Amino acid sequence: MITILLLTWFTIVSFVVYMGVRQCWYSLHWISKVLLGIFWLGYPVDLLLGATVLTLYFRELPALNEVSISHRMRKHQYDSKLAAFVWTEIRKIDPKHLGD
Repeated sequence: MITILLLTWFTIVSFVVYMGVRQCWYSLHWISKVLLGIFWLGYPVDLLLGATVLTLYFRELPALNEVSISHRMRKHQYDSKLAAFVWTEIRKIDPKHLGD
């Protein structure tokens, strides 16, 4: 059983390294819950995975912040274009056709 646990642990760590911490750091919590359900080990697996996730997350935190800032800037640009388009369409409405 320990061999299966170690093999599973190394598979998960390899998965995290391969996929990148930015995409799957949140899903590791759910993977640990699956491991807890399969192996009935209690909290040590969850704590070990949590410590690994936090270590990798804080190591990648500056890169995550840059991604977050660029995402917010793109969203703001999209929202500005959408607002300009809606305002343009509203100005095209002729008040005479709005009804009584």
